[in-house]
Amino acid sequence: MIVIVILVAASYTRLCAGDFIITGHVKGIDHQMAYLDYQDDSNQHHTDSALVNGGHFIFTGKIQTPTFGILYFSSSPVHDNFFFEAGSTFMEGDTSKSSHINTRGGNSTSLFNDYKQTADSFTRYRSSLESFISGPHASDDSATHAKYMDDFYLSMSEEETFTEQFVRKHPDSYVSAYLLYYKFSGEGNINKGIALLSILSRQIQQSKYARQLLQLQLNLKSSISGTHAPEFSEPDTSGKMLRLTNIKARYILIDFWASWCGPCRRENPVLVDAYKKYHNKGFEILSVSFDQNRAAWINAIKKDGLGWLNVSNLDDWQNDKVAGLYGVNQIPANFLIDAQGQIVGKNLTGVGLDYVLEKQLGKQ
Repeated sequence: MIVIVILVAASYTRLCAGDFIITGHVKGIDHQMAYLDYQDDSNQHHTDSALVNGGHFIFTGKIQTPTFGILYFSSSPVHDNFFFEAGSTFMEGDTSKSSHINTRGGNSTSLFNDYKQTADSFTRYRSSLESFISGPHASDDSATHAKYMDDFYLSMSEEETFTEQFVRKHPDSYVSAYLLYYKFSGEGNINKGIALLSILSRQIQQSKYARQLLQLQLNLKSSISGTHAPEFSEPDTSGKMLRLTNIKARYILIDFWASWCGPCRRENPVLVDAYKKYHNKGFEILSVSFDQNRAAWINAIKKDGLGWLNVSNLDDWQNDKVAGLYGVNQIPANFLIDAQGQIVGKNLTGVGLDYVLEKQLGKQ
């Protein structure tokens, strides 16, 4: 313990402008890898790793502006989404008491923590509704089912209103720019997100998250629902080229992911359940990976049980031509297309995906 403290203290003295150090202690996690996902100010994706020893881990790097990060572990469901800045950030947790991690750092870290406290309450409420919509407590009564669905989407609307109010209250924060990019990037609300950019300070309007939202608006013009899905072909796991138009199914979910993407991996069990439930009724999944490491891609397919069509050019996602065709600049992302090749849904996850498939295929 004393040695660790001395090493950490020594690291502080070497911090220069733009350097960051994230020190963590999560009781109950030991002898496994901790991973940190983030994008630098040039929008380059980074996945850094650190060995957890006695619950302790350290990440170091360089960023110029406050940045969103994702922390997760190789053999534990514990994870955290947080903001960090140049300088020092501290993370603490205890798996025997909670899967939650407490993060302390600069102003952006504190502000994002405040936002998450309320936003997570919306998420927990919707999770409680899922068992009554498509889970073990789902009702056969159509009126009851509709009421739960109304409550679910009302909660989503209320969360969006809360996010808008939060952004208006904090126009000088990089957290606000990130929230506009993350929460207002769908077809139905991206125009509102673009409008809200105008209330941000000039410096924040030039942030990477603001620029990403503007670029996404341009990309979405070629991939909105009701338009024809752009054709493409990529090699499958055996190296054979697979064309989208050669896949015959009533509905195809084009899923964009990568083995290094923590949120993607956590969403995979939902896709596995949907595939088992609807595949025999005409549902297919085509997963497009942005992996560069073939072994990591294949291992993730096997470990997550992705028994459907998998393709990849093994190219970085920012250079992948298919990503450009579909306007994808963050993952996970997906597009649902019908038998005529028309895009009929986008970024459907969890209960939203199940609801659409049940409506279209459930009674077949």
